[in-house]
Parts: sequence; C-alpha cells; structure tokens
Amino acid sequence: MGRVASKIAQLLMGKSKANFVRNLDCGDYVVVINAALVKTTGNKEKQKEYFRHSGYPGGFRRETLEKLRIRKPNEVIRRSVAGMVPQKQT
Repeated sequence: MGRVASKIAQLLMGKSKANFVRNLDCGDYVVVINAALVKTTGNKEKQKEYFRHSGYPGGFRRETLEKLRIRKPNEVIRRSVAGMVPQKQT
C-alpha cells in the first residue's frame, strides 16, 4: 500500500515533470482501480486504526483498517496519499 501511495503522491505533485515547481500545481490526475486488492503486511489489518471526529460532543470514531476496507476500500488509499502530499499553506 505504501509504495502505491508514494507513487500516486509523486504523480499528483508532478515531481517527475521537467517544469516542476513546488508552489504550483503541475501534477496529473490519478485514477486508482482495484483499491480493495491492496495488500498490507503483518497485523496491520487488525492493529492500524483510523480516527475521525464529527465535531459534536462524543463524535469521536475509530475504525480498524480491516473494517474501513470493507466499508470504503478507496478511502484507505486516499488517506495514505493525503499524508504524503504537502498541506496547502494559506
């Protein structure tokens, strides 16, 4: 999963292009097919957790990789890529 996510992040940022500039969006669009078939090693399926909060009191939710993959398989890839792409500075 990590190797795929890092390759996607490089394509989104446009680092492989000759006209790469860090402060401009010169990347390409990426479409991921078969996100549910991505493999992980070890006990990550049961131990890795994803967190989210709705903003309301008591709205904290945690979910394992195994359950998130069943519910939304593309969200696993999206979250791993989002951690590798630099945040937008305002």
